[in-house]
Amino acid sequence: MLAIAAAAFGNEVEDRTLANLTLSPLPRWKIVAPKLLATISIAGPFIAASALLTAHIAFIADNTATLAVTASAIAGVAMYASLFLWLGLVSPQAIGLGLLYIVLWEGFFSGFVTGVRMLSIRHYAISLMHGLDERRFNFGTHPALATVVIISIVAFSGLLYLSIRRLRTMDIP
Repeated sequence: MLAIAAAAFGNEVEDRTLANLTLSPLPRWKIVAPKLLATISIAGPFIAASALLTAHIAFIADNTATLAVTASAIAGVAMYASLFLWLGLVSPQAIGLGLLYIVLWEGFFSGFVTGVRMLSIRHYAISLMHGLDERRFNFGTHPALATVVIISIVAFSGLLYLSIRRLRTMDIP
C-alpha cells in the first residue's frame, strides 16, 4: 500500500509533470480522488483476497470471522491509501517516512503507549474486526463499533481533504 500510494503523486512531483495536471481547469478533488481510487483498486483486491483466504482457512470457514477480517483489511487499505497519498504530496521521501510510521508508530509506540493507539490506523482496523465479531476477537479494550466506523470515515475523509488542500497550495515548479 505504501509503495503504490506514495508513488501516486511522488513520481509526478519528482518528474515535474505535476504542473501539467494542475494547469488543467479541473478542480483539485478531481485529480486527487481518481488517484486515491486507483491506489485502492490496485492494492485492495490483493489484500482483501489474502485476508479472506487466510481468515477462511485460519477460522475453519467461520463466516463471521472471515467477514470481520476481510472488512477490517479493506478499511485499513482505504485509510492507509489516503495517508500515504497525502504523504506522497507532502514529502519527496514519502516511502521512508511511511516506513518509519509503520515500524515506529504502528509497531513500537502503539504497542507500549496506550494513548498513541488512538492515532493508529492499525488500531482502528483491529477495533473494526473486534466490533464485527466480538465472540472471536475478544481481546483488549476497543471502542464501540459505531465509534470505530465514524473515526475511520473521518480519518479517510480528513486525509483526502488534506491531499486536496496540499495540491491546491503547493508550489509546483
